[in-house]
Amino acid sequence: MPPCRSCGEEWTFSVLEQALFYEKGHRNDPSRCKPCREERKKRSTRQDDRGDTRHQVECAECGEEAHVPFVPRPGRPVYCRQCFLLLRRSG
Repeated sequence: MPPCRSCGEEWTFSVLEQALFYEKGHRNDPSRCKPCREERKKRSTRQDDRGDTRHQVECAECGEEAHVPFVPRPGRPVYCRQCFLLLRRSG
């Protein structure tokens, strides 16, 4: 793997990490090492000064309750994470 895009360190993308990564629906190899990915994820999911911006919706596929980080548009389907990933994979 090329050096980590955040810290510049060389790193290894293990077979187990690859399997989990692709199972989650990611298509491109990561450009950051695992510690930098985790730190970046923590920063991006922290609640900011504006408060929680998630909106409760009903999944258009399975009907389960879901929370999305955007204001849904009327007339457009919104999916829970699991259905979204399944639909994206089937492409």
